[in-house]
Amino acid sequence: MPKVFSQEQEEEVEALVAFYGEELVKIDRSRELLEGSVSIELEPKTNPILLYVDSEEGRQSYKTKQLSPINLVFRFPIDYPTTPIDLNFQSLWLTAHLAEEIHDHLEVLAKNTSKPCFLLRCCDTVKNFIEECDLKEICLDGNPYSIQNNVFGINLLSIVQNSCKEYEDKTFNQRWHDCEVCYDNKSGPECVQFNPCGHVFCKKCVRTYFLDQLTAMRVAPLSCLSPRCESYPSEMLIEELVGEDHFERYQRIILSNVLARIDDIAFCPRPRCQSPAPRRSCTSLLAICPVCDYSFCIKCHRAYHGVNPCRATVVAGSRMVEDEEGNLVFKEITVDEYLAATDDQRQEMAWWYGGIDKLEEVMDKALGLNEKRTQKVLEKYTKTCPTCGIAVMVDEGCNEVFCRCGTWFCYGCGEILAGEEGGSGTRNLKTLQRAFAPCPRHHK
Repeated sequence: MPKVFSQEQEEEVEALVAFYGEELVKIDRSRELLEGSVSIELEPKTNPILLYVDSEEGRQSYKTKQLSPINLVFRFPIDYPTTPIDLNFQSLWLTAHLAEEIHDHLEVLAKNTSKPCFLLRCCDTVKNFIEECDLKEICLDGNPYSIQNNVFGINLLSIVQNSCKEYEDKTFNQRWHDCEVCYDNKSGPECVQFNPCGHVFCKKCVRTYFLDQLTAMRVAPLSCLSPRCESYPSEMLIEELVGEDHFERYQRIILSNVLARIDDIAFCPRPRCQSPAPRRSCTSLLAICPVCDYSFCIKCHRAYHGVNPCRATVVAGSRMVEDEEGNLVFKEITVDEYLAATDDQRQEMAWWYGGIDKLEEVMDKALGLNEKRTQKVLEKYTKTCPTCGIAVMVDEGCNEVFCRCGTWFCYGCGEILAGEEGGSGTRNLKTLQRAFAPCPRHHK
């Protein structure tokens, strides 16, 4: 048979449940005295709060804008409201000093217990006090929770961090947010918030962005979509958005990027392998793949050629592919292929170079090499028009050249063959005779 308590006590409990809901208010009627607890949820702070502990490894800290709730534990005396309610606090992060200040505020409030909804006003007092406090950092060492539960150091920080994160996620999922990319208003479960920056995007936009970055291999690592923001998502979130296969590829790319910064590590150029291979020495260009035993030059990525120089070629690079019979053969990617390729084809090429940025770097270098060779050919086999500077080549016939700019000039010495009207294209007999005669300047 349920116990019967005074009307004043029942009214206090009913007001509490009506305002906070049964999810946050827990009532125990099984004892002699009516008791229970209410979870006081706090609003997020404008600026992050530093929670820290000092351990043997040094100071460990965690920043958050959202503190976990404070539990207000209450017990009604038999003669309530003549005797005030017994109040206590349960909080993972609340310091002894803050708890003492809250008690002082509630003692002032308790002098007016004749007013109804006393517990409700207690909750408001606690919430307003924490929100008005200019909390910048909180030391967790020696707080009431750590002493009561014998938890200290990094273990205490981990418990507090998980609690704050859990409540932060719960609060985030209960609200609606505007995506900063597509500007759609979506529910919390459809969105992602990056920390500590606080930028919010819908999962659809984040998934599209992550997959685009993976396709282009621009992962170092994946970060917030906001420009110049260095907040990074958790690996759990990345796997949730891109799927298991893409996540494994993401991890391989990250590992490749790390190994690529190590001078004595090169990657096997065989497409089926791509394993990291150590250099034989810091002065050697030889690397032997420990997986497939392929010996290759780390400079040109071809089969190792000893002391012979890397083969000069106008191609930008080479790759190994399967031919029609399934054999691995080298395929060269030329500058012409790159220039003629579509965006999708270039993305495919980028895979063999470790990302689109690396591919563009190689191609830019190759284009520069081709331009130098083209310039050498032009200097050796052509002459420039003295008026417009365009390159002209004559392989047979006389030295007289008519440029598209309207200038007649001698191919041998570059002298303008103008008529009496000066560059008008009118030529006299002397000019015509010179055009078919050996140029004295060219043959002297």
